[in-house]
Amino acid sequence: MNLYAYVGNDPVNKNDPLGLCETGKNGVSAGVCGKDAQATKLVDAAMKDKASQISKVDKQAIKDGKEIKVNTGSKDVNGNPVKGGSTVGTNSNTEAHVTINLSDKVTVKGVNSETKAPETRELTSAEVLEHEVVGHGVDALNGADRGREGNERNAMDKEDQYRANSGIPFIRTEYQGVITQ
Repeated sequence: MNLYAYVGNDPVNKNDPLGLCETGKNGVSAGVCGKDAQATKLVDAAMKDKASQISKVDKQAIKDGKEIKVNTGSKDVNGNPVKGGSTVGTNSNTEAHVTINLSDKVTVKGVNSETKAPETRELTSAEVLEHEVVGHGVDALNGADRGREGNERNAMDKEDQYRANSGIPFIRTEYQGVITQ
């Protein structure tokens, strides 16, 4: 009996420490998977949230044999600092690493979709997760590159879609970061 079949015989690099990920068509874990206890709670809550698109992304990733690995912490998979959230793709487009920094408060500018009045909003961890997984994570798996501004606008659109589905009347209009012209 091969105890490491579920990680493609590579328990160091293709791990599923909590045993919660599906096995994809290539024999390794697939789908949207929490890689630590806090991340697992976030992902599980998103899977149950009818406003979230994360369960749809999970099903497609399993079908394609791809994985979005979600971690919590202050550093990404490459050891770089994370402010709010970060997504790192791989050259093979088979996995993306999402890190959510739960210690950060992410405040963004936008408008109230009902009154059109300018507002600021502190994002919930669910909104940051939606932005990173459904926006940047899917882009990383699909090899999409719209440029920095285009990638960020796509992720903001996914975040706005989540809020609309949740009945939160806020549309994000600005983001922190560099916009290339």
